[in-house]
Amino acid sequence: MHIALIGMSGTGKSHWSYKLAETGFQRIGCDDRIAARLAQEVGAPPGEFFHMARWMGLTYEPHYPQRAEHYLAHEIAVMHEIATNLAGAQADMDVVIDTTGSVIYVPEATILELRRAACVVYLAPPLDAFQTMLAAYLQNPRPVIWNGVYQQAADESPLHAFERCYPQLLTSRDGLYRRYSHVTIPYAVHGGADVAVGTLLELIRG
Repeated sequence: MHIALIGMSGTGKSHWSYKLAETGFQRIGCDDRIAARLAQEVGAPPGEFFHMARWMGLTYEPHYPQRAEHYLAHEIAVMHEIATNLAGAQADMDVVIDTTGSVIYVPEATILELRRAACVVYLAPPLDAFQTMLAAYLQNPRPVIWNGVYQQAADESPLHAFERCYPQLLTSRDGLYRRYSHVTIPYAVHGGADVAVGTLLELIRG
């Protein structure tokens, strides 16, 4: 079975991809592949950990737009490569793809390639996600493609702009995740501490 997990960063994609890997699924981590390509592009020392969030920076920093564009270009290439390889893989091979939160910003043709090659599963965030996910992001910034949602007013601090725009980002992405997924699993289901891998697979297959 081929599964592609989509959703915002912090909703459980990596957690479940590793859980599935423990049961025999081959795991493909998209962030790992993007980081490897970027590290090579910028000439990072081989063997050293490449911190993508620090490299990309925050959306109000001068270098952010160009670096976000580079990040997305590599994401597009990685997703096309994965979808192409899965299309030629055996249907009974168990594969799980841990996508990035910005996968819904790659060209639609690439997403449709992924949909044909895998069951796309949206791990929805908790209902009170806006404040908890914003706090988690501010404490530990990760690479985020805002896709034009972040707009800082002239008399507004970056923190206030984040607080105002982050819920808009979640809302806009939620619609796209639902649009491109085959299955949506509520956080109340996939976020439970006692949820077994078998239960998740039953929901996906069902």
